[in-house]
Amino acid sequence: MKDPGIDSWRSSMIAGLLMGQEADGSFGVHPYREWTEAHWQLVSLVELGVPLGHMDSLRAMEGVLAWIGGQSIPKIVSGRERRHASMEGNALFVCCRLGLADNDSVSSLVDTLLRSQWPDGGWNCDERPPRVTHHFMSPSHRFAALLHITRPRMTSPRWRQLAAAPNCFSPIGSSDEAQAAR
Repeated sequence: MKDPGIDSWRSSMIAGLLMGQEADGSFGVHPYREWTEAHWQLVSLVELGVPLGHMDSLRAMEGVLAWIGGQSIPKIVSGRERRHASMEGNALFVCCRLGLADNDSVSSLVDTLLRSQWPDGGWNCDERPPRVTHHFMSPSHRFAALLHITRPRMTSPRWRQLAAAPNCFSPIGSSDEAQAAR
């Protein structure tokens, strides 16, 4: 049974997030102006449950994909790619929720995430060479999006790499920081 109070609240939150959206789908500033621009607005919109194919969200996503498509120059430290990956992961998560899983730009996001995934299944942007494990708190949207988009393709070896991602959720006590503290 639907709760009209929740639906009303959700609708007002969605309207508030879309306030100020310009005709080109942007919000007038860089797509990754932390917490206030299209990248983060879209994450919030899909978490609030905008429907598949939501037009205002799709228009905003076009700008995010145009921006993030040029952001995949790898930074290698001690033989491993250092990438926060939340930008690509969040964009992938939003695209999956909006029905854009088959978009060519989405395939590029998947390639970037799989290429930069560490052997333990996660990602890490820490440029200090001693880091040998992923950043524990960051993989949830990336993992959810990769799982969503790869589930139908799991027979391909390229997509089986995702099988390592559940290791991202191992206990905090197994992280390199915890090991160093012992």
